[in-house]
Amino acid sequence: MLIEFSDPAGLDVARCGGKGASLARGTQAGLPVPEGMVVPVAAYTAWLAEAAPDTASKTLPAGLGAALAKWLARWPADARFAVRSSATAEDGLEHAFAGQHETYLNVPTTEVAARIVECWRSLQNERAVVYRHEAGLRDSDVAMAVVVQRMIPAERAGVGFCLNPVTGALDEFALDACFGVGETVVGGEYAVDHFIIRRDTAEIISATIAHKTHCLRAVATGTAETPVDTPDTATLDASQLAALANLMNQVEGHYGYPQDIEWAFEGEQLYLLQSRPITRLPERWTRDESAERFPNPVSRLCWEMSEDGFHRSLAHSFALMGLPAYRGKWFARKGQYVYGNQTAVELFGRLALTRVPRPTLENLPELAKHIWQEFFWVMELPSRWARDLDTYLLQLGKLQAEDLAHKDLPALFAHLQALRQAGSDYFLPNIAISITQRTLCSMLLHLLQGAAGKEAGAAIHADLLAWCDTKTARVNQDLWELGQAIRNDAECCEILREAGGEALLASGRVEQVVEIRAKLEHILNAHGHREWDFDPYVAPWHDTPGLILELVRGMLDRLQSPADEGRQARIRMQQAEQLVMQHCPEPARYFISELIRLARLYTSLDDVEHYQTLRLNLPVREVLREMGRRLQAQGLIGEDMDICFAGIEALTQAVADASLLPHLAADIRSEKAAYLAALQESPQQDLSTPAAATEPASGTLQGIPGSPGVIRAPICHVRSTADFARFVQGAILVARTTNPAWTPLFFRASAVVTESGGPLSHGAVTARELGLPAVMAITAALDRLPDGMLAEVDGRAGTVRIIED
Repeated sequence: MLIEFSDPAGLDVARCGGKGASLARGTQAGLPVPEGMVVPVAAYTAWLAEAAPDTASKTLPAGLGAALAKWLARWPADARFAVRSSATAEDGLEHAFAGQHETYLNVPTTEVAARIVECWRSLQNERAVVYRHEAGLRDSDVAMAVVVQRMIPAERAGVGFCLNPVTGALDEFALDACFGVGETVVGGEYAVDHFIIRRDTAEIISATIAHKTHCLRAVATGTAETPVDTPDTATLDASQLAALANLMNQVEGHYGYPQDIEWAFEGEQLYLLQSRPITRLPERWTRDESAERFPNPVSRLCWEMSEDGFHRSLAHSFALMGLPAYRGKWFARKGQYVYGNQTAVELFGRLALTRVPRPTLENLPELAKHIWQEFFWVMELPSRWARDLDTYLLQLGKLQAEDLAHKDLPALFAHLQALRQAGSDYFLPNIAISITQRTLCSMLLHLLQGAAGKEAGAAIHADLLAWCDTKTARVNQDLWELGQAIRNDAECCEILREAGGEALLASGRVEQVVEIRAKLEHILNAHGHREWDFDPYVAPWHDTPGLILELVRGMLDRLQSPADEGRQARIRMQQAEQLVMQHCPEPARYFISELIRLARLYTSLDDVEHYQTLRLNLPVREVLREMGRRLQAQGLIGEDMDICFAGIEALTQAVADASLLPHLAADIRSEKAAYLAALQESPQQDLSTPAAATEPASGTLQGIPGSPGVIRAPICHVRSTADFARFVQGAILVARTTNPAWTPLFFRASAVVTESGGPLSHGAVTARELGLPAVMAITAALDRLPDGMLAEVDGRAGTVRIIED
């Protein structure tokens, strides 16, 4: 009938509510939770069944009264209790229900039963009903358990947040404190002291000491307001702050997510009164996470059609990895650029690290079974992805076979939405694939460096993954073969070398040479869906053959084919694997062999899933163009692809009501103007800080090492594909980021510098393959490193130094 905090049944939220289950979990983890029990939901249900429909009974159901009396008899006659509601939907990641239901403090044994009933009744109070309605919960979604625990006659108490609730800083704790019991802190009725302390040291970052004239204390008759003798004295000293920091670290470590706790000191003994996950993380929008994926402005329709699918995939991936659900936005379009919520990025990055095993060869045999059980889904995911790929490609084929020319605007919009849904469904596991690829490679590197040392381990790791079967490798081979065909025609070769890809197309010579024309057409047909940019407003390969020839221009002097290089890489890979197996202890061999296999598999899969995702490009552009032509024919927009600047909601309304089309057109013109202006600007790095003018650099800029080597050369900016033709042979390629389609450009570069990314990003991996120095994540590199300036790149140190005249 009653469930003690120490009972394993207490962990069941459906039986004990959010608060009760949390306190039971803390008790069973050894945290300093005051002793108590839960009156479970079943008792509330029984009470409702016995009560009249219009007037709820004030007495406990049959049997519960006797069980409660027996439990209370264990305590001294003068014992006091806190009686607190514990609804099934409260104190979770989605809903806190803070202050919506009743809490009673310092309750004598003779009044506990009545207070339990009052907690039940509070489920139907006006503020709780409104809260549920606003949260989208039905009354039937929520039931009430009640917590009864020993009352702590606190001398000081309060609330703690396991992060800074204003800035989102994860290395800081926030504390509000008062004298007496902490209910006044929660209710906000009295002045409180506010502390920001460092997570690791409890050092005070800031302290606001309030003038505290009164506080709430436990007295014989319950609680009473009493005057504070020293109203300007801080409630907490250094030792108490240290104790709180220690407790908060323990609590977050156990619950696995930043917590909002209530705490109290009785003398020097610190107690945990409540712990619930922080339901809303403060947003801090930066380009740290988004710049590599979305380096350029993104048209409004593109983002609004993609955002939901991305966040669905993120939620799916977190669930696979055993991470808590995240209800906020990870990425958001601010102005014309996409920004990442750095608070969420850092938090879930830290949580993910706690999930990643860090075995050594010595302890691997004992950890292997647990790892296989915990991460069995890693072995299943590739086959599930392959199954979903078949469905996705069949859906695309069916949609592409439809005749768009005879559809009206609503039918075209429905076609676009069908493509959007197909892409979203296919993309569901794709973020998990990318995260898993990095995790597997990181685990393998950790093992190798632990056994062979940092540098030797990294070298073996690079050789083990020297070749993976990717679509990018196949594309590069096709580009190389086109380059060889052009090399065999002196006239074509000269035009391409001297004037570039567009000039070669304009010359008509490509059409005259059968082999060149055939190989270019093969690339356009087989790989035409590849993108230069995430945004469908930017034409893909299929519509930009001149840019493809520009890529080939950088490969003309590459005598060895990518296929031959791949064969040599496979030999290095096999030799490295033999070396590892020879020195690997017998009990660890199977695990290491499987880890190597999975790291290679996921490296290939990460590339292939991206390649297949891009198949959406052509059918999406086709239907957008057709919709745009309809608006263009009415004189509403200037170019067919201007449709990309529509907002999805406004477009939905205008498709349903043609009288709204002129308003839509005005919005499109405004959005396009903002987009074109943004192309000429560098985005602000961190929206939480005032924008500052970026001055050209002098001296040395520090980034992240991407690929070792030192080179001196002039800087050449590449902001987009429009800059490919002007790229100077042997220059340092400086860009916001790169993607696999840019790979051939690397053959003309002497080094690579990007504003985003890290050692596992495309730019760094490709630079290492080609032996180019690379430095990643130099903020505002395009603004701080002037085009044409001589610079020295040190890829091992992660620096770029301006060479002054």
